[in-house]
Amino acid sequence: MNVALCYSGQLRDFKKCFESHVKHIIEPNKDCNFFIFLHSWADKDLEGESYFKDRMGRDRGFYKTDNVSEVLHVNPDSLLIEKPMNFQTDLVPDPRFPHPMQNVLSMYYSIMMSNEIKRIFCSIRGINIDWSLRMRTDLFFQKDLKLSDYDNKLMYINNQRIHTEYAVNDLFSFSSDDNMNHYSQTFNRIPEMASNGCAVNPECFLGFNLKNCDMEIKKENLQRNIYNLLRDI
Repeated sequence: MNVALCYSGQLRDFKKCFESHVKHIIEPNKDCNFFIFLHSWADKDLEGESYFKDRMGRDRGFYKTDNVSEVLHVNPDSLLIEKPMNFQTDLVPDPRFPHPMQNVLSMYYSIMMSNEIKRIFCSIRGINIDWSLRMRTDLFFQKDLKLSDYDNKLMYINNQRIHTEYAVNDLFSFSSDDNMNHYSQTFNRIPEMASNGCAVNPECFLGFNLKNCDMEIKKENLQRNIYNLLRDI
């Protein structure tokens, strides 16, 4: 089987977390061929500056050129690193569960681009992907993820009650290549979803998109069981 690890977003804690991905994803699936794709942001003029502050005023990581070197060290199959973008939108975050729109659009754009470089790479080389995993660089895996235990016709997402009946967790997902192609188009569908009544919130956008794709979602207890955010360990 061919498996794509599609990293997106800020580089954060790539080196330490990637080591856990090798140990708990790549090594337990010895019958699989793994391909690594990444889209992220970097700018040497922003060295040492905070990615952004959360609602509590805490810094959520800093721009460091060393992070780029750490990514190159693992020799990804294809990657794209861009200077941070300033996304323009008239959408206003839902006051019930607000999240800065710049961060929302940046996240979904990066997910889309990581998937796109995977698509181009595989199309040129005639590679068919059986499993595609949406990855973050700060997800630390603590237990093995054995893909033979799962069905790639299903979209696996962390089991979490969040915001609305259709909202889903956006940290980590895995499914067939076709399903993840739809997942990764959330960015392009945000204006239409908002006009159709979707709450303006990242988890709501993702859930609304998957629901409209008539995708079968399988919620599993993944976070704090198989993986966790490094900052929460």
